[in-house]
Amino acid sequence: MNGKNLRKVIFATAMTLVIALSAFAAVGGEPALANSAQRYWTGSSSSGVGVREDDCPLEVESELLTFDIKEFPKNYYGENEELDFGSSVTAEYRFYNPSDADVTATLAFPFGYAPSYIWRESFENAVADFKITVDGEPVESTVRHTYSPGAFKNSDISRIRDDYDESGFYRRDLPVTAYYFRFSGIDEEKYPAATAAIDFKSDRADRTKYAISDANSFRSLKDGYRVGSSVNNGDKIVVCVIGENVPLTADRWTVYSNGGIEKPVAGSARLEQTVDMKLSEIIYGNYDESGGISRVDYFNAAVDMMTADDTEGLGFVDFPTKNRMSRLMHWYEYKLTVPKGGRAVNAVTAPAYPSIDTLYSPAVYEYVYLLSPASTWAKFGTLEIVVNTPYFMLDGTKSATDVKNWVKTENGYGCKLSALPDGELAFSLCSSASPEKQRYNGAHAAVSAVIILVCLGALVAAIIVGTAIFVLVYSLLRRKKRSRGGVKTGFGANKPSDYFTEENLVKSEKPDKSDDKEQTGQDGSDVSQ
Repeated sequence: MNGKNLRKVIFATAMTLVIALSAFAAVGGEPALANSAQRYWTGSSSSGVGVREDDCPLEVESELLTFDIKEFPKNYYGENEELDFGSSVTAEYRFYNPSDADVTATLAFPFGYAPSYIWRESFENAVADFKITVDGEPVESTVRHTYSPGAFKNSDISRIRDDYDESGFYRRDLPVTAYYFRFSGIDEEKYPAATAAIDFKSDRADRTKYAISDANSFRSLKDGYRVGSSVNNGDKIVVCVIGENVPLTADRWTVYSNGGIEKPVAGSARLEQTVDMKLSEIIYGNYDESGGISRVDYFNAAVDMMTADDTEGLGFVDFPTKNRMSRLMHWYEYKLTVPKGGRAVNAVTAPAYPSIDTLYSPAVYEYVYLLSPASTWAKFGTLEIVVNTPYFMLDGTKSATDVKNWVKTENGYGCKLSALPDGELAFSLCSSASPEKQRYNGAHAAVSAVIILVCLGALVAAIIVGTAIFVLVYSLLRRKKRSRGGVKTGFGANKPSDYFTEENLVKSEKPDKSDDKEQTGQDGSDVSQ
Protein backbone atom coordinates (compact mmCIF):
# COMPACT_ATOMS: atom_id res chain seq x y z
CA MET A 1 0.00 0.00 0.00
CA ASN A 2 1.51 3.39 -0.94
CA GLY A 3 1.48 6.52 1.26
CA LYS A 4 -1.42 8.13 -0.57
CA ASN A 5 -3.69 5.14 -0.07
CA LEU A 6 -2.68 4.81 3.58
CA ARG A 7 -3.67 8.42 4.22
CA LYS A 8 -7.04 7.70 2.58
CA VAL A 9 -7.59 4.71 4.86
CA ILE A 10 -6.81 6.69 8.01
CA PHE A 11 -9.04 9.58 6.88
CA ALA A 12 -11.91 7.23 5.96
CA THR A 13 -11.70 5.46 9.32
CA ALA A 14 -11.81 8.73 11.24
CA MET A 15 -14.73 10.09 9.19
CA THR A 16 -16.67 6.85 9.64
CA LEU A 17 -16.36 7.19 13.40
CA VAL A 18 -17.43 10.83 13.29
CA ILE A 19 -20.49 10.05 11.14
CA ALA A 20 -21.44 7.12 13.34
CA LEU A 21 -21.12 9.27 16.43
CA SER A 22 -23.29 12.02 14.93
CA ALA A 23 -25.96 9.57 13.80
CA PHE A 24 -26.05 7.89 17.20
CA ALA A 25 -26.33 11.19 19.05
CA ALA A 26 -29.26 12.22 16.83
CA VAL A 27 -31.32 9.12 17.54
CA GLY A 28 -34.77 9.94 18.97
CA GLY A 29 -35.81 10.38 22.56
CA GLU A 30 -37.43 13.30 24.33
CA PRO A 31 -35.59 16.49 23.36
CA ALA A 32 -33.83 18.18 26.26
CA LEU A 33 -33.97 21.94 26.73
CA ALA A 34 -30.67 23.68 26.15
CA ASN A 35 -29.44 25.22 29.38
CA SER A 36 -27.87 28.12 27.51
CA ALA A 37 -31.20 29.26 26.02
CA GLN A 38 -33.00 32.06 27.84
CA ARG A 39 -36.51 30.90 28.59
CA TYR A 40 -37.86 33.79 30.64
CA TRP A 41 -38.13 37.43 29.64
CA THR A 42 -39.22 40.12 32.09
CA GLY A 43 -41.95 42.58 31.24
CA SER A 44 -43.03 45.75 33.03
CA SER A 45 -45.54 46.34 35.81
CA SER A 46 -48.13 49.09 35.65
CA SER A 47 -49.59 50.70 38.72
CA GLY A 48 -52.39 52.92 39.92
CA VAL A 49 -51.99 56.68 39.73
CA GLY A 50 -50.53 58.47 42.76
CA VAL A 51 -50.53 62.08 43.95
CA ARG A 52 -47.29 63.96 44.65
CA GLU A 53 -48.78 66.41 47.16
CA ASP A 54 -49.32 65.44 50.79
CA ASP A 55 -52.81 65.32 52.34
CA CYS A 56 -54.69 65.47 49.04
CA PRO A 57 -58.46 65.41 49.72
CA LEU A 58 -59.41 63.82 46.38
CA GLU A 59 -61.32 60.55 46.58
CA VAL A 60 -61.54 57.75 43.99
CA GLU A 61 -65.19 56.75 43.68
CA SER A 62 -64.45 54.00 41.16
CA GLU A 63 -61.77 52.65 38.86
CA LEU A 64 -62.28 50.82 35.57
CA LEU A 65 -59.20 48.90 34.55
CA THR A 66 -59.24 47.71 30.92
CA PHE A 67 -56.61 45.48 29.34
CA ASP A 68 -56.67 45.26 25.56
CA ILE A 69 -54.47 42.29 24.63
CA LYS A 70 -54.92 41.65 20.92
CA GLU A 71 -51.63 39.88 20.32
CA PHE A 72 -48.53 38.79 22.19
CA PRO A 73 -45.11 40.37 21.82
CA LYS A 74 -42.12 38.50 20.48
CA ASN A 75 -39.40 37.54 22.93
CA TYR A 76 -36.90 39.73 21.08
CA TYR A 77 -37.06 42.96 19.09
CA GLY A 78 -34.26 44.43 17.00
CA GLU A 79 -32.82 47.84 17.76
CA ASN A 80 -34.93 49.67 15.18
CA GLU A 81 -37.92 47.33 15.08
CA GLU A 82 -41.49 48.58 15.56
CA LEU A 83 -43.17 47.69 18.87
CA ASP A 84 -46.76 47.92 17.65
CA PHE A 85 -48.34 44.67 18.84
CA GLY A 86 -51.61 46.20 20.02
CA SER A 87 -51.52 45.67 23.80
CA SER A 88 -52.32 48.35 26.36
CA VAL A 89 -53.92 48.96 29.74
CA THR A 90 -56.25 51.88 30.47
CA ALA A 91 -57.03 53.00 34.01
CA GLU A 92 -60.12 55.21 34.23
CA TYR A 93 -60.64 56.98 37.58
CA ARG A 94 -63.72 58.85 38.75
CA PHE A 95 -62.47 61.48 41.19
CA TYR A 96 -64.56 63.41 43.72
CA ASN A 97 -63.46 66.54 45.58
CA PRO A 98 -65.32 66.73 48.90
CA SER A 99 -63.50 69.87 50.05
CA ASP A 100 -64.74 73.48 49.84
CA ALA A 101 -61.87 74.57 47.58
CA ASP A 102 -60.73 73.75 44.08
CA VAL A 103 -57.91 71.19 44.07
CA THR A 104 -55.10 71.00 41.53
CA ALA A 105 -52.91 67.96 42.08
CA THR A 106 -49.78 66.72 40.34
CA LEU A 107 -50.33 63.04 39.60
CA ALA A 108 -47.84 60.35 38.64
CA PHE A 109 -48.73 57.06 37.00
CA PRO A 110 -45.90 54.47 37.19
CA PHE A 111 -45.79 51.95 34.37
CA GLY A 112 -42.59 50.08 35.07
CA TYR A 113 -39.30 49.40 33.37
CA ALA A 114 -38.30 48.73 29.80
CA PRO A 115 -38.87 44.98 29.24
CA SER A 116 -35.75 42.88 28.81
CA TYR A 117 -36.78 41.88 25.28
CA ILE A 118 -37.01 45.46 24.02
CA TRP A 119 -34.28 48.02 23.40
CA ARG A 120 -34.56 50.90 25.86
CA GLU A 121 -34.49 53.53 23.10
CA SER A 122 -37.39 51.81 21.31
CA PHE A 123 -39.32 51.59 24.58
CA GLU A 124 -38.85 55.33 25.26
CA ASN A 125 -40.22 56.15 21.81
CA ALA A 126 -43.18 53.80 22.22
CA VAL A 127 -44.35 55.08 25.61
CA ALA A 128 -44.25 58.70 24.43
CA ASP A 129 -47.23 58.01 22.13
CA PHE A 130 -49.72 57.10 24.86
CA LYS A 131 -52.27 59.69 25.98
CA ILE A 132 -53.85 60.96 29.19
CA THR A 133 -57.29 62.59 29.29
CA VAL A 134 -59.41 64.44 31.83
CA ASP A 135 -63.15 64.46 31.07
CA GLY A 136 -62.33 63.23 27.58
CA GLU A 137 -59.88 66.03 26.77
CA PRO A 138 -56.15 65.30 26.38
CA VAL A 139 -53.84 66.86 28.95
CA GLU A 140 -50.13 67.51 28.83
CA SER A 141 -47.98 64.85 30.39
CA THR A 142 -44.29 64.24 30.92
CA VAL A 143 -42.46 60.94 31.16
CA ARG A 144 -40.37 60.98 34.35
CA HIS A 145 -37.72 58.51 35.48
CA THR A 146 -36.56 57.37 38.90
CA TYR A 147 -34.30 54.75 40.40
CA SER A 148 -36.20 51.83 41.91
CA PRO A 149 -34.16 49.11 43.65
CA GLY A 150 -36.69 46.34 43.19
CA ALA A 151 -40.40 45.82 43.76
CA PHE A 152 -42.44 49.00 43.53
CA LYS A 153 -43.16 50.82 46.79
CA ASN A 154 -45.54 53.69 47.38
CA SER A 155 -42.61 55.74 48.67
CA ASP A 156 -41.02 55.58 45.22
CA ILE A 157 -43.13 58.55 44.15
CA SER A 158 -41.00 60.75 46.43
CA ARG A 159 -38.01 59.97 44.21
CA ILE A 160 -39.51 62.27 41.56
CA ARG A 161 -37.83 65.63 42.20
CA ASP A 162 -38.09 68.81 40.15
CA ASP A 163 -34.50 69.91 40.82
CA TYR A 164 -31.09 68.38 41.41
CA ASP A 165 -31.00 66.68 44.81
CA GLU A 166 -27.67 67.67 46.34
CA SER A 167 -28.78 67.47 49.96
CA GLY A 168 -26.61 64.44 50.72
CA PHE A 169 -23.03 63.36 50.01
CA TYR A 170 -23.26 63.62 46.22
CA ARG A 171 -23.13 66.95 44.38
CA ARG A 172 -22.55 67.76 40.74
CA ASP A 173 -19.32 69.63 41.59
CA LEU A 174 -18.03 66.93 43.97
CA PRO A 175 -14.33 66.31 43.12
CA VAL A 176 -13.40 62.93 41.65
CA THR A 177 -9.88 61.63 40.99
CA ALA A 178 -9.64 58.78 38.48
CA TYR A 179 -6.61 56.46 38.61
CA TYR A 180 -5.87 54.39 35.49
CA PHE A 181 -3.93 51.15 36.09
CA ARG A 182 -2.58 48.71 33.48
CA PHE A 183 -1.79 45.06 34.34
CA SER A 184 0.90 42.62 33.20
CA GLY A 185 2.91 39.56 34.27
CA ILE A 186 -0.14 37.30 34.68
CA ASP A 187 0.05 33.63 33.70
CA GLU A 188 -3.23 33.63 31.75
CA GLU A 189 -2.94 29.97 30.75
CA LYS A 190 -2.59 28.83 34.35
CA TYR A 191 -4.98 31.41 35.81
CA PRO A 192 -7.72 32.16 33.25
CA ALA A 193 -9.91 33.64 36.01
CA ALA A 194 -7.19 35.89 37.47
CA THR A 195 -8.60 38.80 39.46
CA ALA A 196 -6.84 42.01 40.46
CA ALA A 197 -7.98 43.39 43.81
CA ILE A 198 -7.27 46.30 46.09
CA ASP A 199 -7.99 46.71 49.81
CA PHE A 200 -9.65 49.73 51.38
CA LYS A 201 -10.39 50.81 54.92
CA SER A 202 -13.89 52.04 55.65
CA ASP A 203 -13.09 54.54 58.42
CA ARG A 204 -13.48 57.52 56.09
CA ALA A 205 -16.66 56.54 54.22
CA ASP A 206 -18.31 59.82 55.23
CA ARG A 207 -15.64 61.76 53.29
CA THR A 208 -14.46 59.38 50.56
CA LYS A 209 -16.09 56.73 48.42
CA TYR A 210 -14.55 54.42 45.83
CA ALA A 211 -15.81 53.04 42.52
CA ILE A 212 -13.92 50.46 40.44
CA SER A 213 -14.64 49.73 36.80
CA ASP A 214 -16.09 46.26 36.10
CA ALA A 215 -15.79 45.19 39.75
CA ASN A 216 -17.06 41.63 40.15
CA SER A 217 -15.49 40.38 43.41
CA PHE A 218 -15.96 41.59 46.96
CA ARG A 219 -14.68 40.41 50.33
CA SER A 220 -15.23 41.92 53.78
CA LEU A 221 -12.10 42.41 55.88
CA LYS A 222 -11.65 43.09 59.58
CA ASP A 223 -11.29 46.84 59.14
CA GLY A 224 -12.45 47.33 55.57
CA TYR A 225 -13.08 45.45 52.36
CA ARG A 226 -11.39 44.04 49.25
CA VAL A 227 -12.72 44.73 45.77
CA GLY A 228 -11.57 42.93 42.63
CA SER A 229 -12.05 42.85 38.89
CA SER A 230 -11.25 40.08 36.40
CA VAL A 231 -8.04 40.91 34.57
CA ASN A 232 -5.75 39.75 31.75
CA ASN A 233 -2.42 41.09 30.60
CA GLY A 234 -2.84 44.53 29.08
CA ASP A 235 -6.22 45.17 30.72
CA LYS A 236 -6.99 48.54 32.27
CA ILE A 237 -8.85 49.15 35.53
CA VAL A 238 -10.06 52.58 36.59
CA VAL A 239 -10.49 53.49 40.26
CA CYS A 240 -12.46 56.64 41.02
CA VAL A 241 -11.88 58.29 44.39
CA ILE A 242 -15.05 60.31 45.01
CA GLY A 243 -14.88 63.20 47.48
CA GLU A 244 -11.76 63.77 49.57
CA ASN A 245 -8.87 62.35 47.56
CA VAL A 246 -6.73 59.45 48.80
CA PRO A 247 -3.63 58.91 46.61
CA LEU A 248 -3.45 55.40 45.12
CA THR A 249 -0.25 53.68 44.01
CA ALA A 250 0.33 50.59 41.87
CA ASP A 251 1.70 48.54 44.78
CA ARG A 252 -1.71 48.62 46.43
CA TRP A 253 -2.87 46.00 43.89
CA THR A 254 -2.60 42.23 44.25
CA VAL A 255 -3.42 39.68 41.55
CA TYR A 256 -5.29 36.59 42.77
CA SER A 257 -5.86 33.21 41.14
CA ASN A 258 -9.63 33.72 40.79
CA GLY A 259 -12.65 35.72 41.89
CA GLY A 260 -12.40 34.32 45.41
CA ILE A 261 -9.53 36.85 45.86
CA GLU A 262 -7.72 34.71 48.44
CA LYS A 263 -4.66 33.14 46.75
CA PRO A 264 -2.09 35.69 45.44
CA VAL A 265 -0.29 34.87 42.18
CA ALA A 266 2.21 36.61 39.92
CA GLY A 267 1.10 39.86 38.33
CA SER A 268 1.66 43.57 38.67
CA ALA A 269 -0.02 46.92 38.08
CA ARG A 270 1.35 50.12 36.60
CA LEU A 271 -0.22 53.55 37.15
CA GLU A 272 -0.65 55.08 33.69
CA GLN A 273 -2.37 58.36 34.48
CA THR A 274 -4.38 60.33 37.00
CA VAL A 275 -7.30 62.53 35.94
CA ASP A 276 -9.16 65.08 38.07
CA MET A 277 -12.83 65.67 37.26
CA LYS A 278 -16.24 66.43 38.75
CA LEU A 279 -18.94 63.91 39.69
CA SER A 280 -21.21 65.28 36.97
CA GLU A 281 -18.66 64.16 34.35
CA ILE A 282 -18.84 60.60 35.67
CA ILE A 283 -22.63 60.52 35.85
CA TYR A 284 -23.23 62.10 32.45
CA GLY A 285 -20.50 60.06 30.75
CA ASN A 286 -23.13 57.75 29.19
CA TYR A 287 -25.97 60.28 29.04
CA ASP A 288 -27.85 60.57 25.76
CA GLU A 289 -29.51 63.96 25.24
CA SER A 290 -31.98 62.37 22.83
CA GLY A 291 -32.73 59.39 25.09
CA GLY A 292 -35.93 60.82 26.56
CA ILE A 293 -34.61 61.23 30.13
CA SER A 294 -34.16 64.72 31.58
CA ARG A 295 -30.78 65.69 33.04
CA VAL A 296 -32.43 66.25 36.43
CA ASP A 297 -34.02 62.79 36.51
CA TYR A 298 -30.80 61.18 35.26
CA PHE A 299 -28.64 62.80 37.93
CA ASN A 300 -31.08 62.10 40.77
CA ALA A 301 -31.51 58.48 39.69
CA ALA A 302 -27.72 58.01 39.63
CA VAL A 303 -27.40 59.57 43.09
CA ASP A 304 -30.16 57.34 44.48
CA MET A 305 -28.44 54.35 42.87
CA MET A 306 -25.03 55.09 44.41
CA THR A 307 -26.61 55.86 47.78
CA ALA A 308 -28.35 52.47 47.71
CA ASP A 309 -25.02 50.80 46.84
CA ASP A 310 -23.51 51.96 50.13
CA THR A 311 -26.26 51.05 52.59
CA GLU A 312 -23.68 49.38 54.87
CA GLY A 313 -21.59 52.56 55.03
CA LEU A 314 -18.36 50.96 53.75
CA GLY A 315 -17.68 53.64 51.16
CA PHE A 316 -17.77 51.44 48.05
CA VAL A 317 -20.22 52.22 45.24
CA ASP A 318 -20.76 51.00 41.69
CA PHE A 319 -20.58 53.11 38.57
CA PRO A 320 -23.95 54.31 37.20
CA THR A 321 -23.24 52.44 33.97
CA LYS A 322 -25.37 52.65 30.84
CA ASN A 323 -26.76 49.20 31.56
CA ARG A 324 -27.78 50.09 35.13
CA MET A 325 -29.27 53.39 34.05
CA SER A 326 -31.40 51.62 31.46
CA ARG A 327 -33.44 50.00 34.27
CA LEU A 328 -35.25 53.08 35.57
CA MET A 329 -38.87 53.30 36.70
CA HIS A 330 -41.06 55.19 34.21
CA TRP A 331 -43.89 57.54 35.22
CA TYR A 332 -46.47 59.63 33.43
CA GLU A 333 -46.68 62.95 35.30
CA TYR A 334 -49.55 65.38 34.75
CA LYS A 335 -51.83 67.85 36.54
CA LEU A 336 -55.49 67.34 37.43
CA THR A 337 -57.91 70.03 38.62
CA VAL A 338 -61.20 69.12 40.34
CA PRO A 339 -63.53 71.96 41.45
CA LYS A 340 -64.85 72.07 44.99
CA GLY A 341 -67.65 69.54 45.41
CA GLY A 342 -67.08 68.46 41.81
CA ARG A 343 -66.05 65.37 39.92
CA ALA A 344 -63.62 64.51 37.10
CA VAL A 345 -62.96 61.43 35.00
CA ASN A 346 -59.27 60.80 34.42
CA ALA A 347 -58.08 58.10 32.00
CA VAL A 348 -54.47 56.96 31.60
CA THR A 349 -53.38 54.55 28.86
CA ALA A 350 -50.04 52.79 29.16
CA PRO A 351 -48.33 49.99 27.22
CA ALA A 352 -48.84 46.45 28.52
CA TYR A 353 -45.62 44.46 28.33
CA PRO A 354 -45.87 40.98 29.83
CA SER A 355 -43.22 38.64 31.15
CA ILE A 356 -42.74 35.70 28.78
CA ASP A 357 -42.26 32.15 30.04
CA THR A 358 -41.26 29.79 27.23
CA LEU A 359 -40.80 26.87 29.59
CA TYR A 360 -44.43 26.21 28.66
CA SER A 361 -45.58 25.12 25.23
CA PRO A 362 -47.11 27.30 23.96
CA ALA A 363 -45.51 30.18 25.89
CA VAL A 364 -47.32 31.79 28.84
CA TYR A 365 -47.55 35.61 29.13
CA GLU A 366 -47.99 37.17 32.58
CA TYR A 367 -49.38 40.67 33.10
CA VAL A 368 -48.94 42.53 36.39
CA TYR A 369 -50.76 45.61 37.65
CA LEU A 370 -49.97 47.06 41.06
CA LEU A 371 -53.13 47.83 43.00
CA SER A 372 -51.53 48.74 46.34
CA PRO A 373 -50.71 52.38 45.42
CA ALA A 374 -54.46 53.07 45.26
CA SER A 375 -54.60 52.65 49.04
CA THR A 376 -52.86 56.03 49.42
CA TRP A 377 -55.96 57.96 48.29
CA ALA A 378 -58.20 59.51 50.93
CA LYS A 379 -60.90 57.05 49.91
CA PHE A 380 -61.19 54.32 47.28
CA GLY A 381 -64.48 52.86 46.05
CA THR A 382 -65.16 50.04 43.58
CA LEU A 383 -62.86 48.35 41.10
CA GLU A 384 -63.86 46.74 37.81
CA ILE A 385 -61.34 44.84 35.69
CA VAL A 386 -61.93 44.02 32.02
CA VAL A 387 -59.57 41.92 29.91
CA ASN A 388 -60.36 42.06 26.20
CA THR A 389 -58.44 39.25 24.55
CA PRO A 390 -58.89 36.26 22.22
CA TYR A 391 -56.55 34.21 24.42
CA PHE A 392 -57.14 31.94 27.40
CA MET A 393 -56.66 33.26 30.92
CA LEU A 394 -54.82 30.86 33.21
CA ASP A 395 -54.58 30.23 36.90
CA GLY A 396 -51.33 28.30 36.92
CA THR A 397 -52.17 25.90 34.08
CA LYS A 398 -55.96 25.86 34.62
CA SER A 399 -58.55 27.95 32.83
CA ALA A 400 -59.47 31.10 34.77
CA THR A 401 -63.22 30.64 34.19
CA ASP A 402 -63.38 28.70 37.46
CA VAL A 403 -61.35 31.21 39.46
CA LYS A 404 -63.28 33.20 42.07
CA ASN A 405 -64.42 36.68 40.92
CA TRP A 406 -63.52 36.16 37.24
CA VAL A 407 -66.24 35.59 34.66
CA LYS A 408 -65.96 34.75 30.98
CA THR A 409 -67.33 37.50 28.74
CA GLU A 410 -67.98 37.85 25.03
CA ASN A 411 -64.67 39.66 24.51
CA GLY A 412 -62.55 38.00 27.18
CA TYR A 413 -62.82 38.11 30.97
CA GLY A 414 -64.18 40.41 33.66
CA CYS A 415 -64.07 40.96 37.40
CA LYS A 416 -66.00 43.35 39.70
CA LEU A 417 -64.86 44.12 43.25
CA SER A 418 -66.65 46.23 45.85
CA ALA A 419 -63.40 47.25 47.50
CA LEU A 420 -59.70 47.33 46.84
CA PRO A 421 -58.33 43.77 47.25
CA ASP A 422 -55.21 42.81 49.14
CA GLY A 423 -52.12 42.28 47.03
CA GLU A 424 -51.52 43.03 43.38
CA LEU A 425 -53.27 41.99 40.18
CA ALA A 426 -51.49 39.33 38.15
CA PHE A 427 -52.92 37.10 35.45
CA SER A 428 -51.51 34.90 32.71
CA LEU A 429 -52.66 34.46 29.13
CA CYS A 430 -51.87 31.73 26.63
CA SER A 431 -52.99 30.69 23.17
CA SER A 432 -53.88 27.29 24.69
CA ALA A 433 -56.16 26.59 27.64
CA SER A 434 -53.77 23.88 28.86
CA PRO A 435 -50.14 24.66 28.06
CA GLU A 436 -47.70 21.88 28.79
CA LYS A 437 -44.64 22.50 30.90
CA GLN A 438 -41.59 21.28 29.05
CA ARG A 439 -39.34 19.07 31.10
CA TYR A 440 -35.58 19.07 31.13
CA ASN A 441 -34.75 15.38 30.85
CA GLY A 442 -31.65 15.18 33.00
CA ALA A 443 -31.33 11.38 32.76
CA HIS A 444 -31.47 11.48 28.97
CA ALA A 445 -28.85 14.22 28.88
CA ALA A 446 -26.55 12.32 31.26
CA VAL A 447 -26.76 9.08 29.26
CA SER A 448 -26.18 10.97 26.01
CA ALA A 449 -23.15 12.70 27.50
CA VAL A 450 -21.63 9.37 28.59
CA ILE A 451 -22.22 7.81 25.16
CA ILE A 452 -20.71 10.80 23.40
CA LEU A 453 -17.64 10.71 25.64
CA VAL A 454 -17.17 6.98 25.02
CA CYS A 455 -17.44 7.46 21.26
CA LEU A 456 -15.06 10.39 21.33
CA GLY A 457 -12.62 8.26 23.30
CA ALA A 458 -12.89 5.51 20.68
CA LEU A 459 -12.30 8.05 17.93
CA VAL A 460 -9.20 9.44 19.63
CA ALA A 461 -7.89 5.91 20.29
CA ALA A 462 -8.40 4.95 16.64
CA ILE A 463 -6.49 8.02 15.46
CA ILE A 464 -3.64 7.29 17.89
CA VAL A 465 -3.42 3.65 16.78
CA GLY A 466 -3.55 4.63 13.13
CA THR A 467 -0.82 7.20 13.64
CA ALA A 468 1.34 4.65 15.48
CA ILE A 469 0.95 2.16 12.60
CA PHE A 470 1.81 4.88 10.12
CA VAL A 471 4.99 5.83 12.03
CA LEU A 472 6.00 2.17 12.40
CA VAL A 473 5.54 1.39 8.69
CA TYR A 474 7.30 4.59 7.74
CA SER A 475 10.31 3.74 9.96
CA LEU A 476 10.59 0.20 8.59
CA LEU A 477 10.51 1.34 5.00
CA ARG A 478 13.02 4.11 5.66
CA ARG A 479 15.31 1.52 7.18
CA LYS A 480 14.78 -0.69 4.11
CA LYS A 481 15.62 2.22 1.82
CA ARG A 482 18.89 2.88 3.64
CA SER A 483 19.83 -0.83 3.39
CA ARG A 484 19.53 -0.53 -0.43
CA GLY A 485 22.40 1.94 -0.63
CA GLY A 486 20.33 5.11 -0.66
CA VAL A 487 18.12 4.19 -3.60
CA LYS A 488 14.78 6.02 -3.12
CA THR A 489 12.20 3.31 -3.57
CA GLY A 490 8.92 2.34 -1.94
CA PHE A 491 6.90 4.14 0.71
CA GLY A 492 9.97 5.21 2.67
CA ALA A 493 11.19 7.30 -0.24
CA ASN A 494 8.66 10.01 0.56
CA LYS A 495 9.56 12.86 2.92
CA PRO A 496 7.59 13.60 6.10
CA SER A 497 6.59 16.93 4.53
CA ASP A 498 4.60 14.95 1.97
CA TYR A 499 2.26 13.84 4.73
CA PHE A 500 2.31 16.77 7.16
CA THR A 501 2.13 20.41 6.11
CA GLU A 502 4.74 22.82 7.35
CA GLU A 503 1.98 24.75 9.11
CA ASN A 504 1.00 21.73 11.14
CA LEU A 505 4.61 20.98 12.02
CA VAL A 506 5.08 24.51 13.31
CA LYS A 507 1.87 24.27 15.36
CA SER A 508 2.97 20.98 16.88
CA GLU A 509 6.19 22.48 18.23
CA LYS A 510 5.53 23.79 21.72
CA PRO A 511 8.14 25.51 23.91
CA ASP A 512 9.34 23.61 26.93
CA LYS A 513 7.83 25.25 29.99
CA SER A 514 9.29 22.81 32.46
CA ASP A 515 11.73 25.46 33.73
CA ASP A 516 9.01 28.02 34.42
CA LYS A 517 8.61 28.84 38.05
CA GLU A 518 5.53 30.27 39.67
CA GLN A 519 6.13 33.69 41.13
CA THR A 520 4.48 35.00 44.21
CA GLY A 521 2.29 38.10 43.91
CA GLN A 522 2.16 41.01 46.34
CA ASP A 523 0.46 40.36 49.63
CA GLY A 524 -1.61 43.56 49.46
CA SER A 525 -0.83 44.40 53.09
CA ASP A 526 -0.25 48.09 52.39
CA VAL A 527 -3.76 49.37 53.04
CA SER A 528 -3.00 52.63 54.74
CA GLN A 529 -6.25 54.19 53.63
